[in-house]
Parts: sequence; C-alpha cells; structure tokens
Amino acid sequence: MVGSVAEHHPWLGRSCQEEEQKEGRYFERVYSFAIAAFIAFSMLPVVMSPVASAFEIAPHRAAYKLVLASTRTGSPVVSVSGGMTFEWADACDGWATEQRYLLKLVNADEPERILKTSFVTWESKDGARYRFNVKRTRTGAPDEIVQGEADLSADGVGVAKFVQPEKIDIKLLVGTKFPTDHILTLMRSAESGGRSERHFLFDGGALEGSQSVTALLLPSRKSNFISTLPSNLANPTIWPMYLAYFDVADKAGEPNFEMSMDMQPNGIVPVIMLDYGDFKLKGVLDMIEPIASPDC
Repeated sequence: MVGSVAEHHPWLGRSCQEEEQKEGRYFERVYSFAIAAFIAFSMLPVVMSPVASAFEIAPHRAAYKLVLASTRTGSPVVSVSGGMTFEWADACDGWATEQRYLLKLVNADEPERILKTSFVTWESKDGARYRFNVKRTRTGAPDEIVQGEADLSADGVGVAKFVQPEKIDIKLLVGTKFPTDHILTLMRSAESGGRSERHFLFDGGALEGSQSVTALLLPSRKSNFISTLPSNLANPTIWPMYLAYFDVADKAGEPNFEMSMDMQPNGIVPVIMLDYGDFKLKGVLDMIEPIASPDC
C-alpha cells in the first residue's frame, strides 16, 4: 500500500547542458499539469462556472517515484531515476502549490548529472491572476531562477511580467489559460464526454509566453489502484488523459514533450508517463496523505 509522505523518501531530481535544459523545462511542464490536476479537483465545487460538477474532492500531499520506462534506439541515456513531491493548499483567495523534483541521469561514458527544481505557484480562484517562482539547480551550472506574475483581462488578453532572470513583459496569446483553469476545462470536457481539447497555456516555467497543448481524453475505466491507496483517497474510476506540448511558432507539428496520466475524479493521480523523446519516465505514486482545508 502507498505510504505517508511523512515517511522517508530519499530521492527527488535530474540532468546534459542543452539537453538538460530542455528536459528540465518540459519536466516542469509536467509539473505544471500535475499542479493543476491536483488542485483543480479541490476547486471544482466552488469555481464560478455555468457547468456544475459533483466531484468529491480529496486535497492531498503526494510523492512519486520516477523510473526509466524505455529509451529510444540510439539514445545515449543509460539510466534515469528520481522523484517528485507535490503539495496543494487552499489559500482562501487562491490556490497555492509547491512542488519539488530531483532527477539523476547517466549518459554513456559520462558522469551522473542531477537536476533539482522547486516550483511554487499561486493562482486566483477565478483563473485571472497567477504568480510563479521557479528555482532550478543543475550539476556544473549556476542556479536558474524564473519569477514573476501574470494577469488575464476579461477579453482574454494577458501579459506575463517577469522579474527574474530579467525584467521583461511578454504578451500572452488571446485565450491563454493558467494551469488550474486549463485542467478545469479538460476535466469538465471529460466529464461531459469530450474527447479532445486544444488550448494555449502559460505556466511560468521559463522566460517565454504561451504554449500550445493538445489533449486527448479517453473514456473512463475501472481503476486498478483501489487496493494500493488509502480507503479515504481511493476511487473506482480512472480518466485516462494524453497531452502533447508544442511551441506556438513551430510549424513542424512535432510535440516538444508528451505525457499521459491516469486521473481519479477526486484528484488523485496514481500513475503518470513522461515522454522526452530519447527516453520515457514512469511516475508511480509512492506516498500520499490528505490535507485539511482551512476555515476561510
């Protein structure tokens, strides 16, 4: 059975210069979606929306083990291992999250490299305001910090205001969503029988604007994880999802990163698969515990 996050988990991290930066960046996009996946369910009963939802929410703290699932033929990757933790909290006026991950990567004839990242965000409950603070540490490289805030106006126009690594404002494409609002849209679509969605997304993980995300929502199925989760967090239903992330300016049509995940209607994600091209990682829920909601 999955244990408590309070128990030991001696991992958390990751890895190659340009390759390292790319992989680190897209791991954070995974993070961004994981953030939204967890907190969105905690928001569903209270978000102002014309579509009502009856999800039973389970705010929680979770930790995942990351293992190498496969490598592409000719890939230099020999081994990858690490872990990821996530914590969601109701900040009354918004939703606060903190995630950390550590990944260790070994390429052929090269020493082990490690990437550590912390990603702290706050998003208003109406999906219009967003704050982000990212710190990335890589073997043999100076720390990278990305920090700022973003706002969306009622007409869909938005701007991201970075203060680190430099002060710069970047316009967001009309229709851009922040992570929580993005996953809310996907989950409502899945609940109503939708099978695909495409949106612009801003997560603040790098000095850039909106990205394009295409989601395929598969039919719900019976969960295989009921016996491995605490009874108060288990759910008999799984919503399988597949997401592909694209650079808006890239006309080649090839995704930069892909991921799939099994998601329970209460917000628990027992399994996630991360596809970086050269290799795939499987994230398996290792520890979990509920978080009590505050009196706001």
